[in-house]
Amino acid sequence: MFDRQDDHQQIEKPGFTRRALIEAGTLSGLAALAALSGVAPHAQAAETLGAVTPAALGSLLPGLTYIGFDALAFWPTTASHRIYQDITGVQGDANDRIWAPLSLPVGAAISQISASYQAQPIIEISRRPLFSGTTATAPTQVFQKSFQASPGGAFASTVNLSSPVVITSNATYLLSAFLTPGSSIIGVQIGYRPPTQSFQPFTGATPRIFNGGLAANSAKTVSLGSKGILGAVFNLSVSGAAQAGQVTAYPANLATAPVRPSVQFSAAQKVENLVISAVDGNGSIKLLATVATNATVDLIGFLV
Repeated sequence: MFDRQDDHQQIEKPGFTRRALIEAGTLSGLAALAALSGVAPHAQAAETLGAVTPAALGSLLPGLTYIGFDALAFWPTTASHRIYQDITGVQGDANDRIWAPLSLPVGAAISQISASYQAQPIIEISRRPLFSGTTATAPTQVFQKSFQASPGGAFASTVNLSSPVVITSNATYLLSAFLTPGSSIIGVQIGYRPPTQSFQPFTGATPRIFNGGLAANSAKTVSLGSKGILGAVFNLSVSGAAQAGQVTAYPANLATAPVRPSVQFSAAQKVENLVISAVDGNGSIKLLATVATNATVDLIGFLV
C-alpha cells in the first residue's frame, strides 16, 4: 500500500501488506474490479467479504471496442499529492481532478463509460488542440457526467452516452475524474465504435499485379504492393483449365484457405469475378487453385 507522507513522497508502509488488508476484510474495491472485468474474486476473499452490494454495471454494447484504464493510469494535477492504494485505487486532493491520457484512433466514437470507484466521482473527457498557434491552449471539456453514488464502499456503474464523443484529428484527449471528498477511482472502461473503414481507389499506372499459372493445390503468394492496408478489392480472372475447378483468394498469413471459393469454372471456361479479401501485414494474399489454371489479378482499390 502506498500513501502520502508529510514530505509528499509515496513510500510503502512496512507491515501493512495486501494479506493484512484481506484479513481485515477490506476487499470491497477488489470485488468491484472483479465485477467490472467479469472475473470472480479469489474464494478466500469472497468468504471474507460476505454480502456485497450488486454493481450497477450495464451490458457491453454490440459493435463497440473496449479499452480499460487501471487506477495506476491516473495522476492528480499536483503529482506529489497522489495517493495510491492497491485496493481502493487512486485519489488526489478533495475537490480536485485526477487525469489519464485517452489514446484512441481518430474517428473513434465513445459511446459507453463504465467505472469502478468509491463515493461519487464526476467522469470527464477533455480535448486539447494539437496546433494552437503562439498561445498555449488548455484542454476543453467535451463530456462530464456525475456517476451514481456508491451505497457504501466500492461500487461500479455504467453510463451510455446519448451523444457519442468523437475523436477528431489535430487534438489529444484526456480522461479525468473530479473527486469529491472520499472519492477514488479504481478503474475505468471506455467503449467506443472504431473508425469507419474506407475505400481507396487504386491510382497507379499498372493495375494488373499478377498474370501467370497456378499449379493444382499449391498456394501462390501475391503482393498487392501496399503495406498497412486492411483489405483489397480486385478482379480475379481464370482461364485455360483442362477440367472444372475453383480458385480461392485469402490473406497470405492464413495456413489454410476458406471453404468458400472466390471463383468457380468449367473446363476451358474463362471466368472472372470481383473479389474483396483481407490481407496479411505485408499487404499480400494467396491464390489456391484446385486444378492447374491461368489467372490474372487486376487491382481496383484498398480497404484502409
